[in-house]
Formats: sequence, C-alpha cells, structure tokens
Amino acid sequence: FKANSSGEESTRILSSGKVANAKKFYYKFNGEMLLVLDKKSQTLSDSYIVDKFAADSLVISNASRPCETRIFVKINQGGPN
Repeated sequence: FKANSSGEESTRILSSGKVANAKKFYYKFNGEMLLVLDKKSQTLSDSYIVDKFAADSLVISNASRPCETRIFVKINQGGPN
C-alpha cells in the first residue's frame, strides 16, 4: 500500500529475489472499509471490513465472506543488531 492510493499484490518466492503474480491496484479507505479497485478499469474488485489498523499491522475480513481474514504485518528489513 502506498500513500498515493495505489498498491501491488505479489508472491515472493523464498530464497529468491524474484516476485511472481504481480498485480497492481488502487484502493480507497474510509476508516471502516477498504475498497480495492482494478488498476486499468478502476472498477471495484474486492471490499474488506477493517478489523484492526495500526502502524505495524492491518487485519481485514472479506465483506462478502467474513470467515476469510487476512493479516498484514510490517517486517523490519534491517539486519540483526
């Protein structure tokens, strides 16, 4: 997620710097709902209910399937201290 209301979803392959299945999108967040828009057509592709929004984590549930929950956690990429 970027500050300019865009983002990119991808799958990172372990033990490799390569990214697979990259998909760019736009998003809108109103404090309760996260709406994901297709980058090309700007049509609504997904909508999520935001369960938790913090500086280091985001927990969302799919609005059409509440049992589907996604958890995003910021990982510090700095080396060991």
